[in-house]
Amino acid sequence: MGAVGLMAERLHSDFPILFSFQDQSVLAREALPDIYRKWCEIDLILANLRNDPKQHSNFHLDANVDLVLRLAEQEQFQIFEKHDEFLMGGAGFMQIAMSKFWLFSAYELLRATCDHSRCRSPKDGYCHEQDCLRCSILRLKQELNGYRVHLGKLETESRPHTGVMAEKSHASLVFGIKNGSVGWTTRDLKSGSIKTTTRLDLSNLIIDSLASTFGNTPT
Repeated sequence: MGAVGLMAERLHSDFPILFSFQDQSVLAREALPDIYRKWCEIDLILANLRNDPKQHSNFHLDANVDLVLRLAEQEQFQIFEKHDEFLMGGAGFMQIAMSKFWLFSAYELLRATCDHSRCRSPKDGYCHEQDCLRCSILRLKQELNGYRVHLGKLETESRPHTGVMAEKSHASLVFGIKNGSVGWTTRDLKSGSIKTTTRLDLSNLIIDSLASTFGNTPT
């Protein structure tokens, strides 16, 4: 083994947490290259919509988290199939936290893109033109927001212009038995309905919706 190889092995041994992050991200990109490519393409398109010359790479960075979570979700599903329960403890807690943080970050990038993109609709309204990219992104933003508010603010969504204020509410944590993904159950204040989704469902929704809107075949 050469000097560079010995140094890398020593660093890996001395700094196991940092190198575990590196190992996970490399493994995930190698295992899911098409998903990673889709996120990078979406990131570039969203940056162009925001007229962002630096092409802010939140989704490019979030893609690494998404891919690592996808591999963790696959393993959780395999564990559930074999043992009829999910792996909790530190691994489960990290998956829950990372899933929540991924949702927050994905929402913020969609929100920023909506705020800096223009169409003939009000800020939170739709122009109803079939090919409007901003309206497609707005739909995704609002879908994520129903879960984000419960998780981030611990309350329901407020109803603007009606005088109905938000109330305290906690999302119920669930694990998707069909995909091993962390999910949440919330109550929609506007309709009164109960809805449940998983992080993986939301991630696939973003990829499929935007890939379709941008004229690509969904991954």
